Amino acid sequence: MARQKSEFLKGWGKAFEVFKALVDAVLALGGNDADLERILTSKDLRGKIAQLIVGTKRTAIEFLDRTISVMMDLTKTTVQLIADGKYDWVNSNIVKHFSFGTGDGTRTAEVHLLHYNKRMTSDEVIADMDRQGLRPATFLELLWIGIQHSGLQLEFPIVALGTVAKVHDDRYVAYLDRYDRVRYLNLYWFDSEWFENYRFAAVRK
Repeated sequence: MARQKSEFLKGWGKAFEVFKALVDAVLALGGNDADLERILTSKDLRGKIAQLIVGTKRTAIEFLDRTISVMMDLTKTTVQLIADGKYDWVNSNIVKHFSFGTGDGTRTAEVHLLHYNKRMTSDEVIADMDRQGLRPATFLELLWIGIQHSGLQLEFPIVALGTVAKVHDDRYVAYLDRYDRVRYLNLYWFDSEWFENYRFAAVRK
């Protein structure tokens, strides 16, 4: 079957507008020119971008709930916890917009990693958590997942919808992700759809 041709390749003005929008989005998330150049060098990355644009036609719906436990030292600062997570890359906007105050003592949390295996909006995920008597995990709880269960994000990205911050006039949440074996602590738009591979951290109310 012949490959479809794109009208964008005939009109570079429109192509420039599309690329500029992509550049602006990458910079807003704390990226740089080197991150953009990976589009040329990484076939896997190009495939992910294409999937985000085109979407998926899968209709099967599967729900999985995996539970882990975290013991949190409430006296530690945001900077300390990020350092303890030993991430290979951290979005530069996180410390600016997601910092929290310290407390006293320790706290244990049983964290559910919800997997819907279908595209979901943040509001749909939170509504389902509420139906189950759960609440979305906070940024603090996410950091402790990254410290005590660091290998999990190499299996799938983990999102904490319980802490939302405004960055460049958009609402963002933090999540744990990876590229190959490189671990990221990154941000993504709250008002966006999440793809099938994401897990959503939740705690019993």
